[in-house]
Amino acid sequence: MREKIRHRIDLSIMFAGLTVFISDGTKSMQHQKTILVVDDNGSNRLVPGLILRPFGFTVIESSSGEEAIDLLPHVKVYGVLLDIQMPGLSGLEVLRRIRSDPRHHKTKVIAYTAYANSGDVGGLLAQGFDAVLLKPIKSIDLIKALSY
Repeated sequence: MREKIRHRIDLSIMFAGLTVFISDGTKSMQHQKTILVVDDNGSNRLVPGLILRPFGFTVIESSSGEEAIDLLPHVKVYGVLLDIQMPGLSGLEVLRRIRSDPRHHKTKVIAYTAYANSGDVGGLLAQGFDAVLLKPIKSIDLIKALSY
């Protein structure tokens, strides 16, 4: 039990930039951040929500780039977790459209892909992604990507 509480406290420190606080009674973390997860694979949309919802994030799922672009004018998101290879609009095209919209100039956009090597990661960052996560996603990597 003590280790579990310690782990949650460590995670809360990482979330410092996300206006997180620890309540004295339950040691739970709360904040008001919304993340949009865009992936054509349902399982890959499910995992980030399982990681983030216990920390109070609102997670919205989108199954395509087109759907994400249609949704973004209607919701305020802190970050977008974006698959690179999708049918229709690719993750790179969705990124380009997000970055061209002044309403989203502060939105964190994180590439979420199974197909990247070290050279690809540098290329994705150079194209405007704030971070690159490799599938299968790890909790700590997602938290770090959202907290910088």
